[in-house]
Amino acid sequence: MSLQLIQNKKYGYNANPNYEYKADVFSPHQIHIGQNVTQRTDFKTVEVQQNATVHCQAADFISIKPGFHAKAGSDFHAEIHYYNCNTTKNSNAINSNNTNIETTNPIINQTKNSSKHKTIKVYPNPSNGNVTIELSTDTNFNYKIIDLSGKVIQNGQAYKQLNLKLQKGVYILVVEYDGVYDTQKLIIY
Repeated sequence: MSLQLIQNKKYGYNANPNYEYKADVFSPHQIHIGQNVTQRTDFKTVEVQQNATVHCQAADFISIKPGFHAKAGSDFHAEIHYYNCNTTKNSNAINSNNTNIETTNPIINQTKNSSKHKTIKVYPNPSNGNVTIELSTDTNFNYKIIDLSGKVIQNGQAYKQLNLKLQKGVYILVVEYDGVYDTQKLIIY
């Protein structure tokens, strides 16, 4: 089974602040992101800086564990999506965005339909407890609010817009629409 283990990464850290850093992470099976996902002894966090966009795609599973931080202004997406793909055995490949791929490098045979992806707005974030989730088009969506221990705090379905009231804490919001999964970190103070 091919999987991506992402730890000790700072996406956009060394990039010029006037430029947007982009990284695409693909796996034909699983992606695990967080501070303690490998057997390394120097456990450090995964950070997405405010000038970075990171897009993760896996066919089976994406796990976001403690030690993952997406800073305000950053853009992080995790998508479960099946691709008919072949893999090379190069264990240290570089893709076209100069992103180091630490396991197998999938060769994707499917063209992504960008018109399928909608924009999700979550505001205000950070918040004092009242949060609005808004989809850019008139579409039903499913959502889950997950705490950092992995417990689902709230879930359901909404149409275009949803207003939530949450207790103080840090959460992962997972929104699913048209087979696309979008995740965002929620901070309630």
